[in-house]
This record gives sequence, C-alpha cells and structure tokens, in this order.
Amino acid sequence: MRSLRTLPPAASVLSILDLLNGFRGIIYSHQSVETFCNSLKDFFSSRHCFLLSSGKAALAMVFEVLRELHPDRHEVIVPAFNCYSVPSAIFRANLVIRPCEIDPSTLQFNLESFKSILNNSKRILAVCPTHFYGYPSDIDSIRDTLTDERITIIEDAAQVMGGEYNGRLFGTGGDVSIFSFSRGKALSAGEGGVILTSRDDIGKLLDKKYQSITEYTFDSLLKLIFTNLALFFFINPYLFWIPSKLPFLKLGETIFDPSFSISRLHSFQAGLLTNWKKRLSNDMNQRNKRCKLYIRLLDGVKGLSLIRPKHTGFQVASIRFPVFIHNTQLVNMIIKESNNLGLGISRTYPSSIDSIPQLFIKDKLFPDAMKLSESLITLPCHAFVSVRDIVNIVTIIKKILSN
Repeated sequence: MRSLRTLPPAASVLSILDLLNGFRGIIYSHQSVETFCNSLKDFFSSRHCFLLSSGKAALAMVFEVLRELHPDRHEVIVPAFNCYSVPSAIFRANLVIRPCEIDPSTLQFNLESFKSILNNSKRILAVCPTHFYGYPSDIDSIRDTLTDERITIIEDAAQVMGGEYNGRLFGTGGDVSIFSFSRGKALSAGEGGVILTSRDDIGKLLDKKYQSITEYTFDSLLKLIFTNLALFFFINPYLFWIPSKLPFLKLGETIFDPSFSISRLHSFQAGLLTNWKKRLSNDMNQRNKRCKLYIRLLDGVKGLSLIRPKHTGFQVASIRFPVFIHNTQLVNMIIKESNNLGLGISRTYPSSIDSIPQLFIKDKLFPDAMKLSESLITLPCHAFVSVRDIVNIVTIIKKILSN
C-alpha cells in the first residue's frame, strides 16, 4: 500500500513571509527587481546581471549573444549526460550541440573526449560544463585545456547556487554563469533564471537584447502566483502525494522543448527572493547535514558507488544526493519500493542527450553517459527529510542490493 506521506525528491521551502514579500514586490515593481539584481552582483562580484523567466531562457539568451559576437562559430560542447533544458536552449538559438562523454566517477567531462572534440573542430563557440548535484566541474582544468581564447566558458550552476569549491563560489569561474530558480532548485521562486558575467563585451550585448525582452503577461503572472501558492501548500510531505498523483503536472519529467517563452523576471519573483541569502544558507545547512549522513551510511556498501570529486575542499550544495547503482536491473526495484513508501528516491535524466531524435546526432559514442542515465538515482536531502527517512531509504537500498 502506498504511503500518504510522500517526500518530494527536492524542495526549496517558501515561508508566509516570502509570499508576502512576493506580493509586496508587485507593488514596488522596479525597486524589487533592481534590489535583487544588485544583491546578486555584490554577492558574486559580478559586473553584469540579467534576470529572466527561467534558467533555459537565460542559457538561450547567452547563446544568441555569443553567436552575434562570433558569427563564424556555431558549436557548443556540453556533457552528454545532461538536463534536456540545455540542448533545448542550444537548439532554440540555432546552434549545433556537441555532446562530450562524461566521467561517471566524478560527473565531469571525460578529458580525452573533450580534447578530441576541440582538436576536430574550429567552429566551437562555447563550452558549457555543469556542476551536477552539487559536485564541482573542474572549470580551471577546462580553461587550461582550451587553446582558443574565443571559446567562451558558460558555467551551468543551475543546481549549485551558494556552494563553494577551491575557495570560490560556484558560478564565478566561467566567462558567464547561469543559475535557476525553478521548482526543486537550491533556491526557488517557482521559475526564474539569472545570467552573471564580468565580461563587458558580453554584458553589453546581453543588455541590448534584454531591453527587447517583454515582461510577463497578466495570465502568466497569475499562473506564476498560483504555482508558488501550490508549492507553499503541497511541498509538505503530508500533502505532496496529491500533486504527485496528478500526471498532467508532469512532476520530475525531463522534456526536450525548444519552444519555451523568454521573459524578464517578474517583480513578484524578485519579492519572493528578498531574503534569498538567509533562505539559501538555511537550506544548504539542512541539505549538507543529510548528505553527510548518507555518505556515512552508504560509503563502502557493495553494489553502489558514491561520486568522488577531484576537488577535496568544497562545500556540498546538493539539491539531491546522487548514488550510482551498479546493477541497472535493480534501479527499477528501488524506485518502485520508494514510490510505495513515499521515500522520494528518483531517477535523473531519461537518457543521454544524443538519444533526443530532434537533434539528429550521428555519433552515438557515449556509453558512460547512457549508463549514468540508467544507473544513477538521487536521494532527497531537503529539510523535510528526517533521520528516520534516511535510515529507511538506506535500509531499502541495502536490502535490494543484498538480494
């Protein structure tokens, strides 16, 4: 029998004060957006900040600007294991996707695959490394490998806002960085995205394009408000079973959809994020405690592997804790048992991005990325997850692996 108490796979908790600040943001429209933007620039020491309706909208805008900056280039290197929002944004910008194999032990680019792509093309416009599940991609190593200064590094930090590695914040190592405020991210406003850069040539073109982007329509604003009210009420484990049983909500689904809209971030979202530093710090502390407990309970368990990042000095910013299951046939059993007990264990991406038919990628040489999509599961680590939940999750995994 399915448990009514159902843990969401990821959660960024909204308070009543956050909602009130959101409605206050509508009243003080321009001031709310400007204040939020300036706080981001100060926090990340960035000269330029642009607030948009989603992370993929932010990515698409960056790609369009880079294409304008280097019109003779049109290829973007991305991890073959990836959220479908990334290829959606590249496809929308009429650019060519160059998937790169990934190292399953670190979730970073496979260096040999990366070098091979660079050596076989003179039309690389950008490389877009992703910090998956709070584990750092080695931006310094990527920069050292590049021999062409015209290739832009876009740091996809959508999942890791607030985390640190090598003594610096995620999102400060690339030429441009992207964050997301969508459901289930480290910091949520229902939806939203941000572009940060200190390169004036890119910032100038971004500002020009930003001026042409429209605001949210009234209907879109109402939908946004409803989404956040629903998140406020139904993110609680004793109520989350309701939206989780409604298939039309498509919770947790990863969809390739390049037809998404691009708007400026609304002042309602900026208001919701008024206390973003405090929210982020509290949520990160809660997640870090749970991730450390998972590591202690799962390290050395036969039949699974934990991610081993190359960086030793980093602050984990996982929005979900990743675990690699060696036997892919057991993944479905773990997910099924989790669903029955409402434990919030989830899969990652449905497949490597070369499998997306609309992309027409001929070279399907990414077995590690495909293996990750089949074998990587994620465990909830947000504030609603109790110690008892973690013990139950670990017990279920150990039981299925041992059998």
